[in-house]
Amino acid sequence: MIVHYGWYLPWRGWLLLFYMGCIIAGLALMLSFEAINHLGCEPVAMFNNLSPIFTIALAALLLKEKLVWYHTIGIILTLGGVLVSIREHPQKKKTCHIPGIR
Repeated sequence: MIVHYGWYLPWRGWLLLFYMGCIIAGLALMLSFEAINHLGCEPVAMFNNLSPIFTIALAALLLKEKLVWYHTIGIILTLGGVLVSIREHPQKKKTCHIPGIR
């Protein structure tokens, strides 16, 4: 027996999907481009590696997700990599070309 289910979202669900998918994602991309414009490529690329750490922290705080031992190992390795990158590359502004950004 094959059962097919449709994908139903109420209108509020579609609005939320549009808001999160288009507006928030677009805002995040715009802020990322502004950070690259002001700081340069290297620092922004280094700190983009912190995104999974913030994801884990917010999931634990807001969604009450349980942290497991491998989360701790991943956080330590990620922070270690960012710290090594910061230490080896002193802060200097480098330019990189992104079309549309001066």
